[in-house]
Amino acid sequence: MSNIDHSQNQISSFIDNEETALSKYEDECERMIHENLTNGQDFYTQKLFIAFQNAATNVTKMFQRSNETNNWNTFHTAAESVTMLYKDDDCYDTYYDDNDPFQDDNNNNYTTNINTNDPEQFEYKINTLNEIQIRFEPSTFSSSYIHTSSTPDICSICFKNQTNFESLICNHAFCYDCWSQYIDTKFQYQNCINYECMKCDKRVPHNFVLQHLSSDSRKELYKKLVVKAMIQNNPQMTLCPGTCDRVFEAIDKPIPGKVECELCGLKFCFQCSLSYHAPASCDIMRNWFKKCRDDSETANYISANTKDCPKCKVCIEKNGGCNHMSCFSCNHHFCWMCLGDWKTHENNYYECSKYRGQPQSQLETIQSRAREALKKYLHYFERWDNHQRSLKLEEQTRAKLLEKIEQNINAQNGTYIDWQYLEKAADSLAKARYTLMYTYPYAYYQEDTVDRNLFENIQAQLEVEIENLSYQIERSTTHNRGDIENQRHIVERRRQTLLLKYFPKSNT
Repeated sequence: MSNIDHSQNQISSFIDNEETALSKYEDECERMIHENLTNGQDFYTQKLFIAFQNAATNVTKMFQRSNETNNWNTFHTAAESVTMLYKDDDCYDTYYDDNDPFQDDNNNNYTTNINTNDPEQFEYKINTLNEIQIRFEPSTFSSSYIHTSSTPDICSICFKNQTNFESLICNHAFCYDCWSQYIDTKFQYQNCINYECMKCDKRVPHNFVLQHLSSDSRKELYKKLVVKAMIQNNPQMTLCPGTCDRVFEAIDKPIPGKVECELCGLKFCFQCSLSYHAPASCDIMRNWFKKCRDDSETANYISANTKDCPKCKVCIEKNGGCNHMSCFSCNHHFCWMCLGDWKTHENNYYECSKYRGQPQSQLETIQSRAREALKKYLHYFERWDNHQRSLKLEEQTRAKLLEKIEQNINAQNGTYIDWQYLEKAADSLAKARYTLMYTYPYAYYQEDTVDRNLFENIQAQLEVEIENLSYQIERSTTHNRGDIENQRHIVERRRQTLLLKYFPKSNT
């Protein structure tokens, strides 16, 4: 640590005035990192200097704040505290702060710790269906009132002289064979779990059903179906919609939060089991999917896969997730969604994401109102569908990035730490675009109020930052790490701002 101590003294001596302190901190960090990585220092040393660089970034933030308030003492104090971090060998662990929302497991200050700051997260326990069945079985399948009689009599179902009669609390007695045939046949063909007396509507208890099923396999299947039905009726629990038979149990009050099943790879809503849909509510998404099914033919017909260049009219096909299009014929740059010129479009915070209806005075006839309603739906559906397509295309981009990272590592052109920012940027882009996709069903059902205008502005800001990040990732060879990481941080903050204000904490 002698080199570090020596550098501390150098850096401390630099803090003489606010014009030179920041630049000298940055220059010294770059020199130290370059020197040690060039000399082939070990993995720990690399992480040490990356931590030092991040600490200097914190000083940058403090400097900017102090510069705004003309408080030089604030910056001086921050600079001294950063220098103190490197007096011990465990400086890397000391620097890490669990409460810093802009810090991940690799001390990357450009990212957000979703475990502490992500509004989508909520706590739940994971159980298997067998574990829940064991928990419920004693009370669910316990003995209940069953009256038996061995007195010879004629069964009113099969009209045979029988001696083994059974009846429920309603006292309608039938022979054992008739009860067994009724229950077993109905379960065999309908997987029925709710039985009634053969003469009235009294419910047949579960333990009575188990006694009359013909095989152990049917008994086990019946228990499983009963437990599944109980889970579906329990607001604190939800079944994975996949095939893994996992049960997710909310620890606190259940909300439409995000549940991730590692076995099935699904991300779904805890309350409705649809694909996770923040900021839209469960009711909005049920209505939206129903409307999409009803209007699917019209939407598919109108929403084409290609568009004409607004300048030269050459047919353009979208082959990437970014909406910044460049015509191969005339090199005109335009927006895929609204076909507006990209130069002016970029500064308008994506006005094309806002729906602009006609004044009500112009909607006099039923026909015009119907056309306007269809136009409004297609406006939002096209943008919803476009982001779905972009997500799939960006999955291909992410696969190419991973291949590129592996090639660089194999060629000894840096380590995984040096290149993982690309993978993280692609993950953040997918997460943000997924959220943005569900803002369009939300906006479709939103009332025309002042809050709607605020929502559209937040939505538009998120969209323009997402497209900037997508553009940089697709052209990562011409954009440096700092630009991409900074843009990733901006996107994540925009996404969280939207969710914190509009994410439904309950379905009521």
